[in-house]
Parts: sequence; C-alpha cells; structure tokens
Amino acid sequence: MKITKIPAPYSPAYRDALFRISATADEIVELDIFDHAGTGIIGRKRLYGSTVYDVNVAGYAQGQFEVAPLRTVQCTFVAPPKRIVNLTVGSGSTRSTTRLNAGIRTIYSYEKLSASPETRTIGPEESDEIAVIAEGGTLKAVAVVAGTPATPVTLATKNDADGLHVFGLKMADMRAKLRAAGLREPTEGEIVTVRILDGEDEEMACQRYRVAPTGEQNVRICWWNGYGQIDYHTMRCVLSNGYDIRKERVYTADGYRTTGCSRENRLSLASDFVNRETMEWLSGIAVAPGVWMEQNYAFVPLDVLTETVTTVSETLSQLQLTVRKSAREIYQHQ
Repeated sequence: MKITKIPAPYSPAYRDALFRISATADEIVELDIFDHAGTGIIGRKRLYGSTVYDVNVAGYAQGQFEVAPLRTVQCTFVAPPKRIVNLTVGSGSTRSTTRLNAGIRTIYSYEKLSASPETRTIGPEESDEIAVIAEGGTLKAVAVVAGTPATPVTLATKNDADGLHVFGLKMADMRAKLRAAGLREPTEGEIVTVRILDGEDEEMACQRYRVAPTGEQNVRICWWNGYGQIDYHTMRCVLSNGYDIRKERVYTADGYRTTGCSRENRLSLASDFVNRETMEWLSGIAVAPGVWMEQNYAFVPLDVLTETVTTVSETLSQLQLTVRKSAREIYQHQ
C-alpha cells in the first residue's frame, strides 16, 4: 500500500479532501484516520477490490474544529488552536499528514483570510481580527493614521510564528499606543491602515478602517467566514427587539396550569447603506455556520433567520437581518 496523493496544505474541510491510495489487486488495505494530535484513531476504512482508491477525509476534520471569536484585552497575535486541523491517514508504518482549514476554499500565506472590502468601518472602542498564514518567521502589526507622519506605530509582534496566526485589533489599545508615540488618535471619518508584515517588512495583509461614531443602537456582529476565520461588522440600527414566548399548559380540575415557560429574544437589525462589494461580503452572515453578537463584553451565539439577501440594486443597499439568540431563557412554572 502506498499513499500517492494528499490534499494540498490548508485545503478546505468543507470541500472534498482526497487521499489517493494505491495497492495491489489482491491487497486488503486497513486504513486508519487519526485525530489532530496524530494519536487517536477517529475512523477506519477497509479497501479492497481495486488498485487505486480516493478516500475523502473531510468529514473527519469537520468535527474537530472550534471556530469562535477571540477574546483579547490588547492588540496581540494569537494562534487559535482549532481553526486548523492536522489530519493523518495511514496503514501500519505508512502515514501521511495534511492540514485542513475550516472554510470552503484553500488558504495561502501572504493573503488576508477574509473577503472583506479594502476599507471598513470600526468604532473607537471596537475590535477586529486579521488572520494570516505564517511561515516560521516574525510577524508584526503596524498602524498609520491618514494625515499623520508616515512612520508606522507597532501594535504587536510575534517571533517564530508558524501556521495560522490571528492579529486581534483592539481600537482602545491602538489609540493608547498612538498617544504613547506622540501621535494623535484618528477622529471620526478618518482612515487608519493596519498592515501585517513579515520579518523582512514584506506585507502579508492590509486592512483600512474608517472610524465610525459610537451609536446607542450599534450592535457588533461577528461570523465564521468562508476562509474558516472570523469577520466583524457593526449593524447601525435595531429595527425591532422582542420576545417569542412559549408556554406548556395542561388543563386540570382547577383550570389551566403552566408546566413550562421559556422565551427567545428576537431582533431585527439593519446595516448602513453600503456598496455592492460590502454587501457581497455581508451576505456571508446569512450562510455562516456560526454567528455571534457582542454584548456586555461577551459573545452571544445567534441563530440567523434571514434567508434572502439582495446584493445588487440601483442605489446603495442595506442589509436587514432577523436573528434570535441561540439559547432560550427558561422561566419558573407552577
């Protein structure tokens, strides 16, 4: 038995991920599929009756992902442990391993792992993520505010970075670092550019942010994107906010009696009016396997009920989403 082909590094686990096995015509191949650590067997296949087999291991990787928003208190690089899965296939002493990502497309180094537009809005107290694939060297995040000296301010560094790394941007910390460098903070409407650089100061990813006002109705949403990472956007208006209440009742000799009571928080949210590129990106919220709302410094899981999104119109478009919190609130009963 030989393993003659494996999925490319960082192939998507939500598309076919094929290992090709060759064997003699009369050979029975007992194939083991190992977990991320390479020690636990999570699947077995018996192959016989042919000389070439294509084994799709995508489903074995899917159950090992844990994609969730980062929780950081300052600008920093983080290597999220379960957004990339190592998957090993083998029989006896013959083994091969590849890395699969939690998205729907192959990801590469020196690209921003998001379909977000070149310029996005962000509030002065909000956070964001920029994910890249590192190749074993140094990572550095720097920021420049438009209209200020071009010398960038370093926000965070990471040495010996290998594999997936995510830069967690905290606007409050960035503003503090700008002040410490003797530079002014970006004001409403101004552009700040954040770049991720390698050890040779070559650009790996770049994101421009336009500083937006903090509104009373702002709702910060984040979601699991098609690259297997987390994107963020602020919805600017709460169109409605209420509860769906469920009661379980029985009829007794004394009348109706409530035996169970729960409620679900349902919200209708609206974005700013945005262009087509931004609308295409935001439409990913409706199909994302994980969506969260930032509330009281925590990320609350959401269930997105919207099933139709219009991305092209004669004028600017506005995304309207109907969501509910994934967890029901349980109340006392008789």
